[in-house]
Amino acid sequence: MHLQHLLGLGVKGTLYWTPRSRPYAISAEYLGSWCLNSRDEATAAAPDRQKAEEDRMKRRFSAQELYELRNLIPIDLLIKNQLVIPIRKSEGLFRFLCPLCGGFQTATNPKTNLARCFGCKENFNTIDMVMLCRKIDFVESVRFLKNLAEKKGLL
Repeated sequence: MHLQHLLGLGVKGTLYWTPRSRPYAISAEYLGSWCLNSRDEATAAAPDRQKAEEDRMKRRFSAQELYELRNLIPIDLLIKNQLVIPIRKSEGLFRFLCPLCGGFQTATNPKTNLARCFGCKENFNTIDMVMLCRKIDFVESVRFLKNLAEKKGLL
């Protein structure tokens, strides 16, 4: 009989033990490699862990990178040229259709490179606008802005 069967390890390698109605969960990694059926399984999982760690590291961006993406790409040009959001010029201000509430009670501030919707009281930076308008996650929006900045020669 395997050690896994004796310990009651589940399919995912987790031991569940409930003495006196107190649940405990101990992972197979905590118990060590002796919980696995053979050494081959342990060595086969190592490249997968390395690949997952590399993928996780590709998702990290430095504070400097994010600062540059938020501040070097003008938000009004991003809205007008890349995101293709309906825009208006009224009272000398650049107005755009808010991606959250759908109103034109918006304005952009070139000094801070932020956009504001006065209808729903939300502020947007370049990353937020790309996330909302393109309906993508943070990592994809940062990659989109990095590609855009490299094409425009801003980075």
